[in-house]
Amino acid sequence: MSGARDQERLQRQKDFALLCERQEERSAPSGFTVYMEKELHALLKEFYGGEGARFEVPLSDDMLSKSKLARYGELTDLDTRRARDRYVADVLTRDGEIVEVQTGSLYPLTKKLHAYLCTTDYRVTVVHPVAAVKWVRWIDPRTGEISARRRSPKKGSAKDVARELYWLLPYLAEPRFRLCIPLLEIEETRLLDGWGNGGKRGSHRTDRRAIALCDEVVFRTAQDYADVFLPSEKKLPSPFTAADYAKATGLRGKPVYAMLRMLCELGFLVQGEKSG
Repeated sequence: MSGARDQERLQRQKDFALLCERQEERSAPSGFTVYMEKELHALLKEFYGGEGARFEVPLSDDMLSKSKLARYGELTDLDTRRARDRYVADVLTRDGEIVEVQTGSLYPLTKKLHAYLCTTDYRVTVVHPVAAVKWVRWIDPRTGEISARRRSPKKGSAKDVARELYWLLPYLAEPRFRLCIPLLEIEETRLLDGWGNGGKRGSHRTDRRAIALCDEVVFRTAQDYADVFLPSEKKLPSPFTAADYAKATGLRGKPVYAMLRMLCELGFLVQGEKSG
């Protein structure tokens, strides 16, 4: 079984690499304008859409489920009309799945996800990329000189979505919802137009393109979130504090409390008495 999974993973990496090559051939130089990740967004839409997918599909009457009972509270006719007139799916696959690609914060998706899960019977996948490996090039805006690319010491992982999962909390246990985290090798080009450290602090990104797919982490069930964000009993005392959890997971700040709340909501933890 493990061998089959490895073969599937290798094939997906090859397919992704081919898409990256085709996109690089099609794309024109971005110049010095601030890049809004349109190419990365388009690449992921094409990859996760698959053959026969439709793109930028408005929520129409024939997609609505008349017999659907809203799990998160019934929607009024007005809400339904607003959802139909307002929301456009990034991708509708041939197998009947809505795919939303979000390279930034997941907060803007909350109302759209609510509408999809409450008014349709479609499965919904959110694709949220993380830079597992990042290369950086710097452009001097005065001379146009571009530096050789250097590898960033930061390494991304699925745990980087911890802060954003708070916004998806109402949907994590929904059987028709899944979250896919493609771990990418990415090359960034940035302008030396900031302050401090030679203009690197507060600098603007002009380009961001995917080079390779390193791996994928897919959350389909509540247990999948626990497998990633709940350390083993060997690493955590019982009971444990937020500080213990932070030490065991390597998370810091708000993501610690967001994850603890999520694990409580999903039934894996029970909040005890406060200490101190």
